[in-house]
Amino acid sequence: MSEFFSMGGYGAYVWSSVGLSLLVMGYNLLIPYWRHQRLLQSWRQQQQEEARLHESG
Repeated sequence: MSEFFSMGGYGAYVWSSVGLSLLVMGYNLLIPYWRHQRLLQSWRQQQQEEARLHESG
C-alpha cells in the first residue's frame, strides 16, 4: 500500500497535484453558489425597500 502512495518516488508531486486539483474544483463549485446567495439576498433587500416605499408613499 505504501508503494501505491509513494508512486515510485513521485508521490509528493502526484498527490500534491491531486490535492490542488480538488481545491480548484471545490473553489469552482462554491464561488458561483456564494455569488448566487449574495444576489438573492440583494434582490430580497431591494424588494423589501420597494415595498416600504410603496407603503409609506
